[in-house]
Amino acid sequence: MPRRSPGPCELADLEPDEEFDLIVVGAGAAGLSAALFAHMRGARVALVEKTGLVGGTTSYTAGTLWVPGTRIAREAGGPSDDAAVAEQYLDAAVGDRSDRELRRAFLDAGPEAIDTLATAPGMELRARPDHPDYMGEVPGAALGWRPLEASTLHGSTVPNLGLIRQQTPEFTVFGGLMLEHPEIAAFSEVARAPFKPKNFKHVVHAGLVLARHLLTRPFNPRPARMTMGNALIGRLMIGLRDVPILVNTSVEQIHVHDGTVTGVTLVQGDVHRRLRVTKGLVAATGGFNRHPQRRARLMSGVPLEWSPMAPGNTGQLHDLIEGLGARYRAMPDTQGFWAPISLVPRRDGSSGVYPHFAIDRAKPGFMVVDQDGERYLNESVSYHRFGLAMQQRPGGRGMPSYLIADAKAAKRYGIGAVMPGGWRTTAMLRNGYLVRGETLEALAGKLGVVPERLVATVTRFNELADSGIDTDFGRGTTPYERKLGDPAWSPNPSLRSLEQGPFFAIRLYPGDIGAASGFRTDATARVLGSDEAPIGGLYAIGNDMASVMGDTYPGPGITLGPAIVFAYVAVRDALGARS
Repeated sequence: MPRRSPGPCELADLEPDEEFDLIVVGAGAAGLSAALFAHMRGARVALVEKTGLVGGTTSYTAGTLWVPGTRIAREAGGPSDDAAVAEQYLDAAVGDRSDRELRRAFLDAGPEAIDTLATAPGMELRARPDHPDYMGEVPGAALGWRPLEASTLHGSTVPNLGLIRQQTPEFTVFGGLMLEHPEIAAFSEVARAPFKPKNFKHVVHAGLVLARHLLTRPFNPRPARMTMGNALIGRLMIGLRDVPILVNTSVEQIHVHDGTVTGVTLVQGDVHRRLRVTKGLVAATGGFNRHPQRRARLMSGVPLEWSPMAPGNTGQLHDLIEGLGARYRAMPDTQGFWAPISLVPRRDGSSGVYPHFAIDRAKPGFMVVDQDGERYLNESVSYHRFGLAMQQRPGGRGMPSYLIADAKAAKRYGIGAVMPGGWRTTAMLRNGYLVRGETLEALAGKLGVVPERLVATVTRFNELADSGIDTDFGRGTTPYERKLGDPAWSPNPSLRSLEQGPFFAIRLYPGDIGAASGFRTDATARVLGSDEAPIGGLYAIGNDMASVMGDTYPGPGITLGPAIVFAYVAVRDALGARS
């Protein structure tokens, strides 16, 4: 078997019928993890990616992993019985919307998977003690410790740095500089009031971070500071230093003998190669969201242009897997996971898709109305519930909705792609992303809303905000909702009246951030055929697998956590059962 350099390789460099223990298709967090777990066990593995970059949608996200009961959390001060309590939480929050056997497999394997991942070269994970579950009203909900994240790193230690997909530009500053969670709040204070004595330490820290960014940028193929999801992908790539990666490559055919997957035919440009696989083919392509026909059927009314997901999940491999008899698990209410997004015009004529996860909508001085100027939801609920509520508004009156802020809130917290301190305000007014009105009536006129109705809605909202209790929708009542607010504001950190103009608004749409529906699998991530029996040697993980959470979204990182855990489970099964 020929020796070759690790990292990106040409399909033409592989021999016809070259043999691998495991072939992983898709290089987001799920696929990279599966390849890494296999590599750590000494298997010969190849990683196939349809696009020219690795990282998938994870590169755009916070990169949070929701995995209860880990040693990392316990050693940092978390509870010792969290896995048992988490099972109670999922039973109440998810119920029969997913297979309980799958949930048990996830909870049982989660700590072992994270322990193994933590031993990979360059991997550094930490627990989030203050990141609450999203359904604080449900028994077993936790105030934190279940979410994990990768520590920030500098890309100079990452092999093939230029191969990693960069963060969404609207989430960065100064030409691609990425910030950590605590830095976002601290730097917001700096942007708003840089000369306040209490902000001096933040100014110094911001200066050091910016200086290193500017000094190192010319010597790297992309911004080198990696935080959140980019940090997770970077650390996975460190462990994959010796694994061949085929980018711009897709699967043309899956070969099966006696009901078991035996190989694939890959295509890269004009080159076609049939490769043999002895122990497993792992589907980790990111879900169905860009499959034209399936999206039209499962996400009717939500244009692809509203999705902040990375390109590549076209469903091409899904069609081939369905040809083997596999079927999707249908979800009760929705087939995807959602977030409110805004569309940011870019200089090149394209639109950036900005997800409103946590920065603005639940802060004091913000509210949301529909096209009639009516408030219809709790602005501080999880982004998934928010996106669902937008779609469920009768007559499509929630698409778009309008996120409205007064001048004080917009400057202090920013609004969408407008940064705290008012940075980018002029540019965003000019390109139409941001709408400004000196009065509520003027703002309503620019939005096409009846002025009297918007004024009445704001008047009612202000009465509730002044009391600190949202009797209409319950905003700011759970730990998660209060966490999204401003701890410096009381009595309700999520509520403040809209007081002084000018007033600002941006348009919100529901954007899909993941797939809830996917292939039916057993507890080892083996894809099930039409007879409910596993298809030999075929696994689905990440968004390719029907969500272990059903169509609910009970906490931060409930897609990435199971993606990595079932990557571990699938590799363990493939290399154990068929060795």
